[in-house]
Amino acid sequence: MEYDIFKHGVTQSLITKFRNCPVATRLYLKGFASGDGMSMPLQFGNDFHDVMEAILPSSSENPYIDVVNSVPSFVNDQEAKPERMETYDSASADNMQMMETSLAMLEPVVKAFFNFHEDLFYGEEGYKIYMDDQGAFLEREFCIDVGAGIPARGKIDGLCEDGNGDLWLLEHKTKSQINEDALLMTVPRDMQVNLYMEAVRQITGKRPKGVLYNVVRRPGLRRKKSETLTDFVNRIKEDIAERPAHYFKMFLVSITEAEHEYQVELINNEMIRFRLWFMKEENLDPQHTHECVGVYGQCPFIKYCNSGKNELELENLVKRPRLFSELDGVQ
Repeated sequence: MEYDIFKHGVTQSLITKFRNCPVATRLYLKGFASGDGMSMPLQFGNDFHDVMEAILPSSSENPYIDVVNSVPSFVNDQEAKPERMETYDSASADNMQMMETSLAMLEPVVKAFFNFHEDLFYGEEGYKIYMDDQGAFLEREFCIDVGAGIPARGKIDGLCEDGNGDLWLLEHKTKSQINEDALLMTVPRDMQVNLYMEAVRQITGKRPKGVLYNVVRRPGLRRKKSETLTDFVNRIKEDIAERPAHYFKMFLVSITEAEHEYQVELINNEMIRFRLWFMKEENLDPQHTHECVGVYGQCPFIKYCNSGKNELELENLVKRPRLFSELDGVQ
């Protein structure tokens, strides 16, 4: 599939990529990638999202204990997914072990999560998943217009409703480190949060009051060489039981209407900049050298960038099987 800016539009991750480095963005839009794109942080985050999507719709209907007891079956459902089985077939031994470990860690983490936040989702003063004519508002895809001349797309983790009828965006994040002060300061200015709040406003006609920011710490324990997977999972269970507050944080962050409108205006401006840049198709893109080596290592496109766009360097890159997972349903 060839990228069509007016049909496919942009996601917040694409705009962020453009902010970081236009060179890498242009190659990304051509479908290039490096490596298999698999990592434990990404795998565990995806697995957690999938299971929460399956479990949360029942949180307002079924007794708490029934939901917790259903976690193993939801985990098994993830393992049996056709797309996961396809990945297993082509995965290296290391990636296979990583995927199996991610699912094994998931069960104790999700069970402990619901134990820790029982009152939040099941108490009389708790938050219920918002329901509309499409059912539970979870993992909801959207395509909206913010005035930039191109659509903005995304997928919302969830939407909650409190006892007063106010809406709150539900955002799941799995992290290895949690900086509470930095998070509370940056969430009201977060591009993804404000774009998704604007999507909710356009879909429901009602602006959320803010975001229910669910942060789950990914287990940092390492599996020992002689340790079985079962023993490793039991060690994780013990660690979570000893210090649950270390693993689970839930922040209720209010965002004023004025702040939200200002952030949506900034998003619109960023999208216009992206559109003008993409349509111009300059031969020379600005190089943001501070992005050449980042948290996750060297940029996969650095050789191509430094060689003056030598096409031969592209032989070291691979094409992604799907241009964007967010565009799977776009014709």
